[in-house]
Amino acid sequence: MIPFSNLPIERTYFDDSEVIIYHDILEGDVWISQDEGKSCDLASDVPRGKAIMFIAHPFQRTWTYILMDSTKHYRTTNRGRSWQDFEVPEGPALVSEPLSSIFEIRTRFCTKALHVKRAGWARVTVMRAYTWYATDNLESDPKELLLPSRQGKFAHSSKEFKHNAPENLIYCIGWEGTAYSSLSPKLLLSTDFFKKDKKVLTLPGGNKNSEGVLALAIVSKFVVAGVRDLSPSSQNDMLMYVSVDAENWAKGMFPHTSSSKLRENACTVVESTTHSLGVDVLLHSRLTIGTLLVSNSNGTYFVESLKNTNRNLEGFVDFETIYDIEGIGLANVVDKPHEVDGRGAERIVKSVITFDDGSSWAPIHAPSKDVDGKDIGCDTKETDLCSLHLHSVTSLHNVDRVFSSPASGYILGTDGGVSWEMVKKNAHKYEFGDQGSIMVLINDEEAVDRITYSYDSGKTWQDLDLGVKIRARALTIIPDSTSQRFLLVGGLHKSSIEDKKHPHAAIYLDFSPLRKVKCTPDQFEKWFARTHDHECLMGHKV
Repeated sequence: MIPFSNLPIERTYFDDSEVIIYHDILEGDVWISQDEGKSCDLASDVPRGKAIMFIAHPFQRTWTYILMDSTKHYRTTNRGRSWQDFEVPEGPALVSEPLSSIFEIRTRFCTKALHVKRAGWARVTVMRAYTWYATDNLESDPKELLLPSRQGKFAHSSKEFKHNAPENLIYCIGWEGTAYSSLSPKLLLSTDFFKKDKKVLTLPGGNKNSEGVLALAIVSKFVVAGVRDLSPSSQNDMLMYVSVDAENWAKGMFPHTSSSKLRENACTVVESTTHSLGVDVLLHSRLTIGTLLVSNSNGTYFVESLKNTNRNLEGFVDFETIYDIEGIGLANVVDKPHEVDGRGAERIVKSVITFDDGSSWAPIHAPSKDVDGKDIGCDTKETDLCSLHLHSVTSLHNVDRVFSSPASGYILGTDGGVSWEMVKKNAHKYEFGDQGSIMVLINDEEAVDRITYSYDSGKTWQDLDLGVKIRARALTIIPDSTSQRFLLVGGLHKSSIEDKKHPHAAIYLDFSPLRKVKCTPDQFEKWFARTHDHECLMGHKV
């Protein structure tokens, strides 16, 4: 057990390794474990108390970056064993993606929003955004890319977004000249870091639709741009443009019958597939209830997939596709939304499942018996009245994926969501290890001194004494779920706190002594995802 001053929630696992990095946001420190959490040390050569952001490289598995509350930052190319500093003339912008990378190519972006305050009684704040680039993993000083600019992204920054555009093609939301109106940002393109090549992307509809660019994102095989509708009849509406080849763009067409409209800060591009683009649109500006829309194969025509989706104020949507299984997705919807809207009634959330990429949704079949073998208390054949409801993404009680795991076939059922079985009463955090051969649970409602585990898909369970009493906050494992070692994070019960300055802890759980031989490929069974009445998903066996 390793005690901590603050809850170690912000953790990053390096793929294909035992290295975990924990960023203590409150203290501004970075901790590193080289053995899946058994031991932990402060990052060497990195000053304490100044780390404001930790970013793992999306493609290079051994690279990561610490952005500091200063102009000097740090990077590693060996999973944190050593760190090298680099400098950028300004501190980092507090945005979701302050660094952008080319897939498998050593090039970076750094962005910054600089606040200049004018002294005196009239305190005016001027925001200016800067972008720098480097072509050698920041081994040399970065160069200024474009001023003014707000967001930069390489066209080749996603494995799924495949196209024939030049290797160094950059998208940048910026301004022509020195104009800095919030209504005038455009989508600028360059293949030489804006040295000589600088183009303004003309979106379909002419020049008027090329201004007011709000955001840019690469999702699956799509690049998506959100643009403010500047037409006289617009009511803070937003337009969406999509490209699948980084060259030709089309306006996203939404159904006229839909009561939902695209508005700034009121839509979320959800986890999408290679077949379609998913967008959840806020139903009312004062409610966190949305409508899920899905597109055709090129992201241009959308249809309503699911009404009354459950959202939160941060824009998170209760929707998730099942890991590595084509066509299956889970979502939570708000029951009787008109009562929530009109009378302020308490929100009742129900879960639904799709087996055809969102074309149709149905309630989730509940088990007929509880964990003790007793009747569940309702007629499970009447799915409109008796169905299973799953935990909410918007009130997340664990980190990473909520509904599924890289252990293929496991969701909380063992057949891709077709049937379900109750394995424990009360809410529990769960995690899978050794590619699904071990399942670990811990109570998620109160402090406990033991965990429960199973080696036979939940048919039988054993307890393991932790030696301390802890209120679990997260239970994690390396991303591919192949390990037999877990990390439990939580707040210690007052009876287990030895030092009041360290009320939280990370507990290393090693199950390898109980099962010394890991599963080999010849020990796995073939499993095919299917629905209640079909042997195939999306037209073929999965």
